[in-house]
Amino acid sequence: MKLLQGRAEMRAMPSRHHFALFRLFAYLRLRSIRITGEPDRVLSINRDQSAPELFGIGFWIVLTVACYVTSWMRGLALPWALLIALPLSFGATQVVTLFTGLFVNAMRVVLRAPGQNNIRINSFVVMLLLVAAAANFATHRTWVRFAAWQFLAAFALNAVAAVIVYFLGGEIARLESSLGGETSASSSLPSR
Repeated sequence: MKLLQGRAEMRAMPSRHHFALFRLFAYLRLRSIRITGEPDRVLSINRDQSAPELFGIGFWIVLTVACYVTSWMRGLALPWALLIALPLSFGATQVVTLFTGLFVNAMRVVLRAPGQNNIRINSFVVMLLLVAAAANFATHRTWVRFAAWQFLAAFALNAVAAVIVYFLGGEIARLESSLGGETSASSSLPSR
């Protein structure tokens, strides 16, 4: 993890965001920020540091899975089905993530590549499962197809943003480095 001695405005750095769409918005916001004053705080530069983004995406995924679960509860009224499906979807997403992680770990042991971080592979497999579920539910003739299509649309929008962020990579790095501050690869900051 990198630590940066900087200013409050530096919270908008694109490298602090996980998803490409949020990185693109952060880049656009960063271009309009006016830097004022001396460095006054320490910020970690890690792509998993934007809590509102990660919790928002996580809750959105749980709500989408809850919509899928309610499609199987045909005998209940929609509000009651959603009330039952919400805790089930929290559990289902955790179980899928857990078993995906266990499977990826087992494959790493079989392939003799232990000791590596599985977050990227685990995230890829879970997202692949979510896209497959959305593609399946998008073909249904019930209301749940709208939840599936909004997931697929957001996924496609993030893919477009990823391409844009990829081509803006040099510009983003230049803009972030022009903000000043000192980066450190360790957990201790250089003295002022």
